[in-house]
Amino acid sequence: MKFVDSISRIILRCVAFFVLEPRLKSGQWMIPASVLDRLRPELDDLFSMHDKAKQMFSELEICVTCSGVCCMGGYSRFTVFDHVVHLLTGLQKPPEWTYRLYPFRSYALNRFDEGLCPYLDLGKGCTLSYNNRPSVCVYWVCGKMQKVLEPAHEKMLIELRRRIDTFHWKVARALLLGGMKRKSRSKGA
Repeated sequence: MKFVDSISRIILRCVAFFVLEPRLKSGQWMIPASVLDRLRPELDDLFSMHDKAKQMFSELEICVTCSGVCCMGGYSRFTVFDHVVHLLTGLQKPPEWTYRLYPFRSYALNRFDEGLCPYLDLGKGCTLSYNNRPSVCVYWVCGKMQKVLEPAHEKMLIELRRRIDTFHWKVARALLLGGMKRKSRSKGA
């Protein structure tokens, strides 16, 4: 099953990298409100996964005492899928999304410095609510955590990733199947 999950994730990243991200970043395409309305009911399941992640990471108590190794590199971890979540929740000032979902090695390709994530408060952890965090930050597990994970935690992580991927696939399908519209060009342009 892990192999199938990995292949599915690679295909999803290819769709994001080659189709969704370029269109939306071009500024020539938009997501109509009707499409967002169709996706909005899907948030309940996604946010229930966020609640489970929050509970699990609180139990492990590693992030709040960490020096931020996972949060190093001055790049945005927000993807096109996180952007859609921010649109769905009506976030007034959504963070800029620049983290491209390269099919392979995305972390190494996006990192451009040794700084810390601006949302990290050392000794406290991430200052963003789980519902506004980048998806990768909701389910990422570092080496320290990997050493203390119990089988129940590992099972929960697999479920978290699958359900988050399921949401991302629903977003991708909605956007690919007529969910993105070209912005109308003004006559003076």
